[in-house]
Amino acid sequence: MIELVGVSKNYGKIPVLKNITFRLEKGKTLGILGPNAAGKTTLLKVVATIIKPSSGRITIMGLDALRNPSKVRKFISYVPEYPSLFEELTAEENILHFSRVNHVRDGSREIVDMLKIPLKKPVRVLSKGMKQRVSLAISLLKNPQILLLDEPTSGLDRESSEVIWQVLEKLKENGVTMMISSHSEEDVLKICDEILVMNEGEAVYFGSLEDFWKDFENLVEVEIEGDIDDRQVEWRKERTVSIVVKVSDLEEIFKKYKVIHLRSLGIRERMLRG
Repeated sequence: MIELVGVSKNYGKIPVLKNITFRLEKGKTLGILGPNAAGKTTLLKVVATIIKPSSGRITIMGLDALRNPSKVRKFISYVPEYPSLFEELTAEENILHFSRVNHVRDGSREIVDMLKIPLKKPVRVLSKGMKQRVSLAISLLKNPQILLLDEPTSGLDRESSEVIWQVLEKLKENGVTMMISSHSEEDVLKICDEILVMNEGEAVYFGSLEDFWKDFENLVEVEIEGDIDDRQVEWRKERTVSIVVKVSDLEEIFKKYKVIHLRSLGIRERMLRG
């Protein structure tokens, strides 16, 4: 369905993507995780054929995406982090406009109902979350087989986030292939089949969640009262220190120290700690 082989992207002498290779099967969802400036947005735009890679090969739906971008775009919808909408038009007028631009029949009623969009309000008065719902609705007008989403719920209110994730779960059930870049690690992990962890333009990890947990230690950050010399200290307060340990070491920690707080590290944190 989507295959990248040795894909790199440079802006002048600055590398943004470095030799990215992976394959995503039809109907699967890929969660893309990583810190800011990791290359997540650039990767999505390369797959969407918005920007051209400096090197490498991209195959989408059996087509060479670099040689046949116009054909590939028929299968793909891209939802940017910051929606591009006509602020003075209503949500309904925006949806109708883009349905005509994309030469698709306006079958938006079901989409609008799912996303709970107030059709008659001008976009300029809508919240960021509601604007993102309108943007998602527009992206679904052509019934895409592949949906690419860049931080779809970043900075949104809880209600909008929940509505969007519910819609994405339904699209997954209907067999839509998705690539989702998100800072909301907890949410994206609920829906994805594969994860791609990126850092400084490189793919640090690609594979299933199950394989990830097999390959990498489960780490936790523990705040303890007192001091400790034989472990890497993350931070210090007046009476406590924070350390990172393996889950298997917790029993020893609880025996030796008074534990104030502990938390499981996210996938990005685990990966970037090596």
